[in-house]
This record gives sequence, C-alpha cells and structure tokens, in this order.
Amino acid sequence: MNSNNKKIAWVSRSSSTIYINILSKLVNDFGWEGLIISQDKEPKKNNANPFKISYLKPISFPFMLFYVPRKIKSYLTGSDGNVQELVALHGLVEELKKYSPDVVIIDLFYLPMTWQAAWYCWFTDTPYIVTIEKLSIKSGFMYFVDRLVIWISKPILARASLLTAWTNDSLKFTRKYLSPRGSTKVEFLPAGIDMNKFSAVEKYVKTSNTLRIVMVARFVPLKRHVDVINTLEILHKEGKEDICLTLLGEGRLKNVIKILVKEKGLEEFVTFHDPVPYEEMGEFYRNFDLLILASDKEAIGMVVPEAMACGVPAVVSSAAGATMYIKNGVDGYIFKNKNHKSLAVQVMKFKNNQEKVEMGRMAQETICENFSTFSIADKLDTFLQDVA
Repeated sequence: MNSNNKKIAWVSRSSSTIYINILSKLVNDFGWEGLIISQDKEPKKNNANPFKISYLKPISFPFMLFYVPRKIKSYLTGSDGNVQELVALHGLVEELKKYSPDVVIIDLFYLPMTWQAAWYCWFTDTPYIVTIEKLSIKSGFMYFVDRLVIWISKPILARASLLTAWTNDSLKFTRKYLSPRGSTKVEFLPAGIDMNKFSAVEKYVKTSNTLRIVMVARFVPLKRHVDVINTLEILHKEGKEDICLTLLGEGRLKNVIKILVKEKGLEEFVTFHDPVPYEEMGEFYRNFDLLILASDKEAIGMVVPEAMACGVPAVVSSAAGATMYIKNGVDGYIFKNKNHKSLAVQVMKFKNNQEKVEMGRMAQETICENFSTFSIADKLDTFLQDVA
C-alpha cells in the first residue's frame, strides 16, 4: 500500500455505495485517510469500511414543503420531490474543522450542504473538487429555474480546483454551462464497479431458449415499469412467449404494476422479487440473460455496469447516464426513451443463445477493462495529488 499521510473528506447527501467503494480503494491502495460526511435517516453499519462515516442531522427548509411546486422539487432532487435532499447538515462545518482534511470532495453543486462545505474550504484555504450531475436545461419556465441554479452556484464552481463529471452527458453539460471558457478544470470520472463483488464467475448459462429478463428499480414513475410491461405484452402477442421478466424493488407503484400485469394476462411470466442485500446482488444478476433500465431520467443507473460486470448485457434508455457503459450492438443496446416499441425491438435481438453468451462476455470485458473501482480510484488519486 502506498502512504501519503493526507486526508480526504467526501461531503455527500447520501453515503452512496459508489463513494464508499472508491474511498475504500483510495485508503487501502493509495494511502489516504478518509471521511464521508452524509445525511441518512438510518445510519448504515460501516465497521468494514477502512474510513469513518459521520452521519449528520439535516436542517430542514419548511418553505420547500408548501411554496415550491412539486414539479420543481422533483426536478431539483431527482427523486419525485423528496425535499429532504435539498438540505444543509447540522454541524457540517464543525465536522470539517475537527477532521482538517487536505482536500474536500463535494457531491453535486446546487445543494445547501455544498455551500457549507465550500465556505469551510474558502476560509481555511482548503482545495476542493465538485462532482457534477447534469441538469437537463429544459424549455419554458424550467429553463429559468435551471439557469438560476447555475447562477447561484457560480461562486462554488469558479473557486473549485476541479470539476469531475460522472457521465459523458454530465461532461458535456459541465463544459457548456459550468465552465464554458475553461475557467475551472473539468475531468471525466465515471463511477466504478467493485469486481470482487460483481463478476461473471459461476454465471449460470441456461441451455433452453427462454430469455430471462430482470429489472432492478424502485416502483416510481420515472423508472417506467409500464413501458417494460407493455414491451412484454407486445412480444407475447407476437408469439414470443418464452420470455420471462423479474422485477426487483419496492415503491408506491408496486401494487399498480401488479394490477397491470394481471390485466394483461402476464402473471405467469412476471415475478415480483423482494429486495436483495447489496452483497448478494452479484449472485442475483447471474441468474439472468438481460437487464433492462427504462428510466426517463437517470443520472447514472448503476445497475447497468453491475449487471454487465456479472456477464449480463443491458438494454438501456437513451435518457440514462448509464448509456456511457454501452457500446451499442456490442455489449448491449440503447433504445429510444419512453418508446416501448423501440424497447421490444432491442429485446428481441437477445433471443439467440449465442448472442446472449457473446454479448455477456463483451459486457464483462467492458467493465473490467474500463470501469473497475480500482482504475477509477487510481484516476482520482492522480487528480487529488495534483490539487492537495
């Protein structure tokens, strides 16, 4: 293990598995000391992590509950108007002072907690990096909301040492709107996959012609479960009844989707699976031939590279950031967003057994060679050494 005796603090609205995996590699393989500062309603056990996680109480903004239209709240939070994501954290600055990091990474650029972390960095002359997720820059009234968010965030972005983008779309967005004249350095830093947890070892390859599809997603409107059910109906009406679908997840629309499946006479072919612990998801993915991500809004969609690492190719909506993992027609397919007919066409390309096996092999190769957590941590370590 390398040793550099430097400390990194990662400020995030959630102690995401992405950050935990990357920070673990930075600590174990590159000698950093690490801290994640996050807000979580139910703190997760983190005894196995080689760094500390501090869970801080969110400071609510009651006006968000009443005066901000749900559409705007949903747009800003990316989670159907969950206002708890638009928060500051009680004691965040004090926590940073106590830890005294050499460099700070701030998750996203438009949250109140981002301003808290930036203020600490400004007053202590601590370099910081801001991670970027794309805003859509829509037309009409929402255009002005987008531009207002960017304008408010300008001081944070201008004084950052580096901006990192998780996806290709985020990278284009950052260069166009957040650092249009290269005022702040921008780098591509995709989310990585822990190849120790997700791999194609012992993948079960079925010899029958049945196509086993899986969808791993919360039952909320933006995940577009209805499109997937309509796709299955189309295929069955065309006589392709050797296709089965498993839906894993929970959410407020789960019963609605169950009723839809019954109305369409697909109960025999659709299985609703209870949530699986994260540590067991690699084994779960390996039971399937194909994963579908149908979301009409998805910053990344980590289920895609996770499944691919297990040798399971994916069909991905054109609106999802996870399209960056797909070489269309080589290790997966991309279909037109909100178009279940387009989805049906792509799914049918997996009917051939040899196609399933070869594309699964290519999917794993793509993740292993380009998107392993170690390779991403190595790249981030280089960035950190430059700014710390």
